[in-house]
Amino acid sequence: MSRIAIVGRDAKIYIADGDATGGDPQPLTAAGMRCAWPTWSPDGGTLAYSAYPSAGSNGQGAFRIMTQALGGSGRAAYVNEPGTDAIAHHTPHYAMWSPDGDATGGDPQPLTAAGMRCAWPTWSPDGGTLAYSAYPSAGSNGQGAFRIMTQALGGSGRAAYVNEPGTDAIAHHTPHYAMWSPDGGTLAFIAQRLGAGLTLMALDVERAADPMQLLSGAPLHFCWARDSRRILAHTREVHYLIDLADPTAAQVPVASLGYMAPSASPTDDLVAMCGEITDGTQALLITRLDGTGSAMAGEIAGAVGFSWSPSGEYLAIASELNRAAGFYGALSLLDVRTFEERLLLEEGLLCFFWSPDSGRIAYITPSDGADGSVRWGVLDLASGERRYLADFQPSREQLTMFMFFDQYSQSHSLWSPDGKRLLFAGALGRLETRAELPDSGVSSVYAADVDGGGDVAPVGEGSLGVWSA
Repeated sequence: MSRIAIVGRDAKIYIADGDATGGDPQPLTAAGMRCAWPTWSPDGGTLAYSAYPSAGSNGQGAFRIMTQALGGSGRAAYVNEPGTDAIAHHTPHYAMWSPDGDATGGDPQPLTAAGMRCAWPTWSPDGGTLAYSAYPSAGSNGQGAFRIMTQALGGSGRAAYVNEPGTDAIAHHTPHYAMWSPDGGTLAFIAQRLGAGLTLMALDVERAADPMQLLSGAPLHFCWARDSRRILAHTREVHYLIDLADPTAAQVPVASLGYMAPSASPTDDLVAMCGEITDGTQALLITRLDGTGSAMAGEIAGAVGFSWSPSGEYLAIASELNRAAGFYGALSLLDVRTFEERLLLEEGLLCFFWSPDSGRIAYITPSDGADGSVRWGVLDLASGERRYLADFQPSREQLTMFMFFDQYSQSHSLWSPDGKRLLFAGALGRLETRAELPDSGVSSVYAADVDGGGDVAPVGEGSLGVWSA
């Protein structure tokens, strides 16, 4: 039976039979509080709503988010801090259930223990385990305390790798880079090693043995093959193919300084990479990992970044990089079977990310008429419709992900699994001129509603958020 939640004139919430044509709606909430903005759980059995003593200033921290099952009593899932007010006039909060209805509001729950700073979480493909970096401070390491942790939900963290004493992060605010194999059995990661610099390693998660050292070099980017056995790495201009069954890096006779991360098809053993033709011009190559079937899909002038669609049918390609501004000037779509290419947009973009169903591409573009902030653009590939979401200033970690999107899009998901929301971290608002990025004490993680009105809901305080599968 469908039901309708009604906010009455007396600021109580009433429940009406959605199939009925008459009768009085029945009150759900008790007297003594004004209630607003009810939202149903996906199964229709529970409401979340805001409750507060009056429509005026809060002052006493009395704004709260309630959850209440039909036939039950309300529970305060979250109570505002004293002195805080509504997020907008007559709007104490904005709340949205997760698709499975498990989220009931309230504060995000800590996964990691006290005493260590943690960063750059990445979910295993089954969504059951996190890998993340842990370290004692954001400054110099010195004591070899940087480590990569793996932790199953409901379990405790395990140090999968501990840096050698005297080594530091691979970049500012980035101790390591890690990416799970498609089958979730192996964690490949980049760490600093004494005398070697940036080093790509692979850890068998189940066996918990010492990681294999695969390749050193800088800069260093890579992708997993769909078989979870092979890795294609790109360091400086050289490419290497590594088979974990015999982890000797075999050089591939293709060289390029004009791009960063190769990209592997999620549906077969094809990979995309670049090879220089002349100074400033490179070929986009589509090839099989065994070296057969290699073909030049096109020529590209200047730097380029690309990413394979989840369906395996297309490559999206960002090109025409303006190095002074840091933004690409064009986004195009390549059919990997026919090599037909079409221009999607000519607009400044910092990065882009495929939706899970391959039907849309989200991209970061400058705020309209402003240089100090950015905003999400969302392009529908079927209709060509573009829409823009909230303006914001990204956190340092979020900006790092954007700048190296062709690598991070393979390991960290900003799209919700149902393709309806986008995560981002930073500070909301439009800035006319560039300013210092928001630090960890100011930055929050937000979820933007892509399908609805573009509403943005706070998820929690933090510098980075990523979805599980």
